[in-house]
Amino acid sequence: MEWKKIPKKSNEPEVSIKDFEKGAMLIKDLIRKDLLEFNFGPSSMGFSAKEPLNPNITAEYEIQWEDVNSILNEVMEVTYLILSKEERELVLSLKDKELVKTFKERCKILRREIINKNIKRVFELQMNCKTSILKDLEWEIIVKRRNERGNSLKFPTTLIRMETNPIKRGYDESKNLLVFESDLGKIEYLIKEFTKIKNLLEEEENKMGVEK
Repeated sequence: MEWKKIPKKSNEPEVSIKDFEKGAMLIKDLIRKDLLEFNFGPSSMGFSAKEPLNPNITAEYEIQWEDVNSILNEVMEVTYLILSKEERELVLSLKDKELVKTFKERCKILRREIINKNIKRVFELQMNCKTSILKDLEWEIIVKRRNERGNSLKFPTTLIRMETNPIKRGYDESKNLLVFESDLGKIEYLIKEFTKIKNLLEEEENKMGVEK
């Protein structure tokens, strides 16, 4: 299930501050449960939910089902303005002091509940990537008892499936899916190599003064 940010016709809030906060809490919990991902693009934003939302889920947050789209759109709108650093520009353009106050309250809610270093990383990556981004990784343990010749095998292997999202137009989509089998030795090798990458990225973040 996906939602895309729909451009608003005005800067007037379309939902109450209470509903806005409920929507932020809903999104926060879905992210925490790894059930929702952000999708960013030039002047656009969206959510991808791994499981469909339904009235029972939104009722837990006292959100009326018919209001879900408006609430999520409002949350996406303000989130994008903060991440794209357009927040100050909008505040300066608003003439109504009450609108400024309302907007700042919503920004405060999002900074408290949703916007963190991980979200900022996702935004930077998706806005600046020129090839593909890792979309999904699935794995399954397969214990093979015999090979094609009928000889007994003693070691288990794993089937790994990696899928990416192409960002650049014209990028070879046949490269989006990688499926391979591996044994424990190669998994240990992958862990070692990915740990090197992780350490190097952490070093660069420290050099750049990224907040902890």
